[in-house]
Amino acid sequence: MLETASKVPYGQGVRALSLLLNNPLGQRLLVRKRRFYLARMIHALGVSAGVDQAATRNVLCNDALPWVVNALSRCDEAGFRRWVTVEGEPVLDAAKAQDKGLLVVNCHSGVSRLVPLLLMLKWGDVYAMEPEAWLSRMGVPGGAQVHSITMRGDGEKFWLRQIFQANRVMAEKKTMHVAMDGLQGTGGKERNFLGRKRVFHVGLAQMAIARGTPIIQVLTRIDETGRVSIRYRDPLAGAGADLNEEARLGYFLDNYLSALEALWLEDPGNIAVRHLRHYLTSEPIPPEKGIASKNREEEPENV
Repeated sequence: MLETASKVPYGQGVRALSLLLNNPLGQRLLVRKRRFYLARMIHALGVSAGVDQAATRNVLCNDALPWVVNALSRCDEAGFRRWVTVEGEPVLDAAKAQDKGLLVVNCHSGVSRLVPLLLMLKWGDVYAMEPEAWLSRMGVPGGAQVHSITMRGDGEKFWLRQIFQANRVMAEKKTMHVAMDGLQGTGGKERNFLGRKRVFHVGLAQMAIARGTPIIQVLTRIDETGRVSIRYRDPLAGAGADLNEEARLGYFLDNYLSALEALWLEDPGNIAVRHLRHYLTSEPIPPEKGIASKNREEEPENV
C-alpha cells in the first residue's frame, strides 16, 4: 500500500488529502473519533483552536506520516524547499562545527521522523535512538543509511545498554538523534507538564552535558495544507559557564519543556495521538502548584 502511495508526488497527494480531510463530510466519516479527542484536548489546555483544521493536521502527522516522510524524501531540492521550511540551521551548523559530537533532541510532534533523514543527508554519519529502524522499514530512499540504535525489551531502566552505545557515538564526534519525550522506559526526571505529571528521559542529555557535547533541540510542525516547518534551537543558550553539570541539566530540561509546551499550546493538532491520549488520561496536578514546566517537581534518580 505504502509502496504504491509513495509513487504519488507530494504536492498532488497532500492537496488531495487536504481537500478530503477539510471537507465536512470527510471530517464526519474519517476523523470523527479524532475530533472528539482533539476537542477534549483543546478544552483541557484552555486554548482557542479550530477542531476542523486541527483534525486535518493530526491525520497528516499521525496516520499519513509514513507517506508524508516517504513522499517528501522523493522530492527534488526545489520541490522539497517548496514544502519544507527550515529555521535555525546556523545554530545547528555552529554546534556541529565544535567537533565534539552532537545530540539532537526531538519530540513526538509534527513530522519528527523526517529529521534523522535530513541530518544524514547533511552530514552522512547519523545515528537515531528509536524503537525500530523506522525510515528503512517505511522504504524511505536513503533511510537505511541512518544507523538505528533500537530500543527493545523490558526490564531495563530506559535501555542502559543502548544509552551507553549512543554515548559512544557522541564520543566519536558523530551525530545522535533521539526523541526525549517518549512514553516508554522507566526512570528520568518528573516534571509538571501543562498541569499533568510527566517523566522525561534525560540520561543521554546528561551524558552529553558531562562530556561537553552540544545539544540542539528540534521542533517540527505540519499545517493543514501539508507545509512543514522545522526549527532548530539551542536549549543551553544563555547558560552561565559557572553552572555545574546538574544545574546545566536542569536549565536544559526547563528550556526543552518550555518550547514543547509552547508547541502543544499553539498547535494541539500536531501532537502524536498516543501522547494526546496519555495526557488526557494523566492525573492533573492541583492548580496551586501551577502548570509551567519551570515549577519543578521532585526529581527521582535518573539514568
